[in-house]
Amino acid sequence: MSNPLPVLSILNNVRTISDFLYISQQTVLTSSIINSNPVLATDFVNWQQDIYNEYFEGFISENLIAQPYTIQGYYNDAFPVATMQSLANSTLIPTGSTTPGLIVSADSVSNLVTKGNIYASGLETIAKGIQGADQKKVDALMAIVDSLSTLFDQQEDELTKGSFGLGADIVVTAVNVAIAVGSEGETIQPLISSISKVGTDAITELNLSKDINNTIAELQQAWSDLDSASNELANITLIVNQLNAVIQKASATIKALKKIVNDWQKVANATMVSANKWLDTENTAFKEWTSRMVLVSFSTATQTIS
Repeated sequence: MSNPLPVLSILNNVRTISDFLYISQQTVLTSSIINSNPVLATDFVNWQQDIYNEYFEGFISENLIAQPYTIQGYYNDAFPVATMQSLANSTLIPTGSTTPGLIVSADSVSNLVTKGNIYASGLETIAKGIQGADQKKVDALMAIVDSLSTLFDQQEDELTKGSFGLGADIVVTAVNVAIAVGSEGETIQPLISSISKVGTDAITELNLSKDINNTIAELQQAWSDLDSASNELANITLIVNQLNAVIQKASATIKALKKIVNDWQKVANATMVSANKWLDTENTAFKEWTSRMVLVSFSTATQTIS
C-alpha cells in the first residue's frame, strides 16, 4: 500500500509563501519616493504585477487549484484506471516538458522574490538622502513594529494549532492588518504583519489580543509624533525591512517553495510508475490525493485597525 500523497504539508508551505507575497502586494511607495526616483518606482510596480501574475494566477490558480480539479473531472467521467495514469501525468506535466508546470512556476516565483533585492537597495539609497529626520524616533518606532510582529506571530500559532483536518474543506486564509493613522484615516503601508491559517474555517476578522491592541495604540502614537522628514524615513525603512524579509535567499519563502517543489514532484512521480504498480496501488493513492486537494480553497481578508 502506498503512503498518502502530501496535502497539508503543501498547504502549510503555501501559507508561509503567502505571508511574504501578500506583503509585496500591499507595499505602496510614497509620492516623494516616486518623485525622487520615478524609474525605480515604475520598475517596482512592474515587479509587483509580475509577482501577482506568477504567484497568484500561475502558481496558485493555474496549477495548485486547477490541476486537481481537472484530474478529478477525469475520475468523475469514469475513465479506465489505466487511462487515468496518462491523463494525470499530462495534466501535471505540460506536453513537451519533463517538469511539472507548478515546479516551473515555483522557479519563476523564487526568481521574482530574490529580484526584490534591487528595489530594497534603491530605497535604502533614497533613505540615506533624507535630511532632518530624527533617527532615534524612527528606530524606536521600528522597535514597536518588531514587537507587534512578534505578537501577530503568536496569535497566528494559536489560530492554526489544532485546526487541521482532512475530512472537511481545507481553507487557507491570509489576513492583512493595516494600521490606520492620522485624522483622515491614512493607513501605514506596507502591512505591519499578516496572519494566515490553514484550517476548516475562513477568517473574516481577527479578534485581536489586549497586548496587540495596546501595542497598536503605542505604534499609532509614535507614528503621530514624527515630523515630516522622520515620517518619510519611517515609511521607507518599513518598506525596506519588509522587502528584505521577502528577498533573503535563506528566508522561509524560498525554503517553503523548495518544500512544495519536493512534495509536488512526489505527486508527479506517482503518475510515472509502471503500469502494474499504477493499477495495484498508485491510482488509489492519487485519487485520494485529488479528492483532498479539490477541497482546498483560498481566501483573503483585510482588516484595518483605526
